Amino acid sequence: MSNALLSDISFILALSYACRKGEIAMIGYAPLWRTMKRKKVSSYALIHKHGIPNSTLWRMRKGKPISTTTIDDLCRILKCRPGSIIEYVKEEPPCE
Repeated sequence: MSNALLSDISFILALSYACRKGEIAMIGYAPLWRTMKRKKVSSYALIHKHGIPNSTLWRMRKGKPISTTTIDDLCRILKCRPGSIIEYVKEEPPCE
């Protein structure tokens, strides 16, 4: 795993910790949908060709947390970096 990817994963874990502490932090998945459109990869392909569970895509559509393993899988499938899948959204309601 590259140093850049490890750095991105560390950032994600830090945000997850902030959520558990009740601090305002949120991860958004808007970049994923744009990346999928740009690379012409459908949700159907992620589910049926690459084995991404439908429940994971549902969680992302609802803004729920996903694992760093899933982010790694999506990066591999879409041949991109984590920033093409997730973004930090500032000033959102506290995490549930």
